Amino acid sequence: MSKRKIIIVDDNPDVLEILKEKLGEHFKDMEIVDFVDPEQAAIAIENEKDIEALVTDLKMPKLDGRELAKKAQKSKPDLPVFLRTGYSDEMTDKDMKDSGIQNVVSKDDKTDTILMDLLSSLKKEES
Repeated sequence: MSKRKIIIVDDNPDVLEILKEKLGEHFKDMEIVDFVDPEQAAIAIENEKDIEALVTDLKMPKLDGRELAKKAQKSKPDLPVFLRTGYSDEMTDKDMKDSGIQNVVSKDDKTDTILMDLLSSLKKEES
């Protein structure tokens, strides 16, 4: 049986490394798979099994977080999607629903804690 995965996507490699480290400390039983390129992430989501959640940045070149979420929902309609952004006022409830995004959290330490809590709740629901 393969290890369950959390896919994280951010076009800033420094932000991605920090988030991967934080998630890795919190979710030791899961593989944290990171992508700088959202198009590569979309391909992986379509092809991979055992994906627990997608955590993505909103503003990225080529494919933004909303578009990535929509692609992910096409191949995995039950996949929880968490959007991290410094622009949360740009996401309406309709945008979230249309993109399959469960939660929007801003990029600061306090909301990273909220993100960990949200992901933990998903983990508990499966137990």
